[in-house]
Amino acid sequence: MDLTSLFKTILNLSLMSSVVIGMIILVKLIFKDKLNPQWHYYIWFLVILRLIIPYTPESSLSIFNLFPQTLQQIDSTQHISNAEVFNNKDNNFIIPNTDKNANRGQESLALTPNQVNETFKLNYEVLGIIWITGTLIILLTFLIVNTRFHWKLRKQSRCEDVEFTKLLANCKIEMKMRDKIIMIYDDAINTPSITGLIRPKLLLPKEIIHQLSDEEKRYVFLHELTHLKRKDIFITWITLFVQAINWFNPLVWYAFYRMREDGEVACDAYVLSHLKKSEHLEYGKTIITVLTKLSKPNLIPVSMGMAKNKKMIKRRILRIKTYKKTSFKKSVTAAVLAVGIGLVGLTSAMGSTNTESSVEYIGYISDKDMNGIFVVEGDSQEDVQTDSDRAWFSIPNDLQLDDLQVGQKVKVLYSDMTSLFPEQFTAEKVIVLDDFWVNIDIPSYEIFDTELILEEAKELGIETEGKTIEEILEELDHIYLMEEAKEVGIDTEGKAVEEIMEELDHIYLMEEAKEVGIETEGKTIEEILEEVDNIYLMEAETQGETVEDE
Repeated sequence: MDLTSLFKTILNLSLMSSVVIGMIILVKLIFKDKLNPQWHYYIWFLVILRLIIPYTPESSLSIFNLFPQTLQQIDSTQHISNAEVFNNKDNNFIIPNTDKNANRGQESLALTPNQVNETFKLNYEVLGIIWITGTLIILLTFLIVNTRFHWKLRKQSRCEDVEFTKLLANCKIEMKMRDKIIMIYDDAINTPSITGLIRPKLLLPKEIIHQLSDEEKRYVFLHELTHLKRKDIFITWITLFVQAINWFNPLVWYAFYRMREDGEVACDAYVLSHLKKSEHLEYGKTIITVLTKLSKPNLIPVSMGMAKNKKMIKRRILRIKTYKKTSFKKSVTAAVLAVGIGLVGLTSAMGSTNTESSVEYIGYISDKDMNGIFVVEGDSQEDVQTDSDRAWFSIPNDLQLDDLQVGQKVKVLYSDMTSLFPEQFTAEKVIVLDDFWVNIDIPSYEIFDTELILEEAKELGIETEGKTIEEILEELDHIYLMEEAKEVGIDTEGKAVEEIMEELDHIYLMEEAKEVGIETEGKTIEEILEEVDNIYLMEAETQGETVEDE
């Protein structure tokens, strides 16, 4: 898949995820506090799935049935000008409009198919370059910042306070965790945070943490351990990577911002579920205490902290104050809503062709047979050369092979799957870009008789499972070579294929030399070969003179 196709795939997924984001925001606004904090957090995972899964099943419930052409076939019509869809049940062909009067009076404004194709192709290529450049810059920046941050952590002193160590151990028992956690004093931060995907580290601002009471320290530790237990750091890594890929979509940025906020509230709810009801108020006071010592928000790469900003703290305090364990009725409602959004947003429109799961092949039809077409690759007639890449595409019955003619410029969409037989694919959709005849001088294309090859390999005991056609043919050639060598009396034991072929050539040359009356005794192979060539050359000259005389 080239850069342009990859960008189109990312763009398609990003646009569809925008619809899912809109659905989630709408549902959250309607239900608000009627759904538990865990639901508000985990529902954002549907956005991540929509962004990273290009292949989705079709469903009549899909919201994309409302606009499948705009979101799922972003480029299916932008290569065609003045075209109409061929009237068959699947609309598998788009052929040029042959009505000469259709655009009368508008000739000066009309663009040719090639002009439209080149324009949009150039735009996508440029946008693809801009996209990959932006993605690489963001990822590189993140990598540098994260590396520098962890490099600085190595210079920080560890917290080996006995009381802190004992308190952390008790909190781990309370949360039923066995992870080995290193406590580090870091005065560069102003709020307790936990970082580290493989080796978790609890970062403690020395000045602030020593001002907290033992009970407040316990709440801080429980909060940070909850982030670790729920794998929030790993999830943050995923969201940052996906966000970097979709940097051009502000809705994705907003969705992950809301996801991080909802994650903090969900973390509070999880901690409260492990505390007594009488401790809920004290837990809320601890957050306020941390906030009062927070001079400004600090950006710690891939870390989870207690406080972000005052607006967020206000929301969290309100949720802590009104916290109640989720009832069975609310749990069922939450589950139904999640499944409903998934069915509507994570499925494709009925009858749609997922162009993001297909590869496009643009070229000219150089030949056709009873089952398919031969297409030589090239975006213009000047690009088509005798050594151009070419492929054979089988055309299913519902695509109406008879409507395709030699000389047409086509775009073939086919599944991006490794074929057992090279350069042979099954077309999913064929779009005719130019409907005129051209003279293409292309050598005949050799196509393998797959059934015959597989049957022959089976008869000779060759295992074909998981092998390409070249590997199967190579084994067949090897078997036939061994049989041929034995027939002429060559001992093949311990010899390489090249040695056996050299001996066969030697034997056949000797036989040919004897047939034309050449004495081979005491002569080298080169001398014999030269004499054979001279005899054939003399015969050719004699035949030429005879023709001239006639």
